[in-house]
Amino acid sequence: MLRCGPRANPRYHLRNNVACVNSTMPRESDHSLRQKRQSRRVCWTCINDPYCAALAPGQSSLIAAMRCQIAPIYPIPLTTMTMSKRLTRQVGERAQQRCEYCQTSEWLSGQRHEVDHIIPRARGGETDLDNLCLACALCNGHKADRILAVGPESGVRVQLFNPRTQSWHDHFRWDAEGIRIVGLTPCGRATVTALKMNQPLILSARATWVSVKRHPPSN
Repeated sequence: MLRCGPRANPRYHLRNNVACVNSTMPRESDHSLRQKRQSRRVCWTCINDPYCAALAPGQSSLIAAMRCQIAPIYPIPLTTMTMSKRLTRQVGERAQQRCEYCQTSEWLSGQRHEVDHIIPRARGGETDLDNLCLACALCNGHKADRILAVGPESGVRVQLFNPRTQSWHDHFRWDAEGIRIVGLTPCGRATVTALKMNQPLILSARATWVSVKRHPPSN
């Protein structure tokens, strides 16, 4: 999913692949927004925003000081922006709508998960079922374009967990309370650390899910 980064200035952001609009500018009509969505257009400033670099790799910040009031609109190739709905649905159904890293369910979190390229496109990964998995926003954001991470015990770089070629239960388990994910292997421990699978907020959420007997997953 292509979007501005979470730390990007909220005045200059994308929404549904529509050119961002400065808060001081008049609100655009729904018809105008629909036209922009159909033509897959975004503003030149967003293309060059450091948190939106994935939209146009290699572009330099030519008009960083020129914000949306005067930034022209340029098309972005469709292949870099979209994934077929059919493929997205297949990824979600295969994962049972759970994050394939931390096992968080969409139903419990109330948030749509994202389709992750296990081997990132920036590293030559392809957009096919064998290289895709479903990931929650937290895991996907922490993983970014990495395929390696440093093990917390060994200090050695190891491969991150690959949901397509490895079994979750071979590398991870739940603690006795069903709240914390424990890495069983160097790969598992490195993935837990790199993706911050046990950060306080998600632990709190899992405790709530456990209290109503909706967590951890039974399979």
